[in-house]
Amino acid sequence: GFDEELARQIYGGADFLVIPSRYEPCGLTQMIAMRYGSVPIARRTGGLADTVQDPALSTTPTGFLFPDASASSLQFAIERALEAYRRAHSGARAPLLQQLIQNGMARRFSWQNAADAYLELYGEGTSR
Repeated sequence: GFDEELARQIYGGADFLVIPSRYEPCGLTQMIAMRYGSVPIARRTGGLADTVQDPALSTTPTGFLFPDASASSLQFAIERALEAYRRAHSGARAPLLQQLIQNGMARRFSWQNAADAYLELYGEGTSR
């Protein structure tokens, strides 16, 4: 059965979480991972593409995305993540991994944020 305490320990203890979904309408896994400081490596699909920000595409990256549901695409994303890990643990000045962790932990996926974004999109300003 599902053990919530164990799940939280896994999220908290993982450096990365691989999410190779072929289809993902929303997904909570990546949001929970980021909250616990685990960097998602996710396929760019559905809600994963909306919530995980890749360093190559964002100034506030939170994880690594890969485009295709293929072994080579996943492998390339994992290699990018491992390079960030190696640099962070080599003593070299390499802030990417820490930046991914901090940005991910700072993300807030609340309904209020979503409502404010919709109001802004439709020119209504923000509700606050």
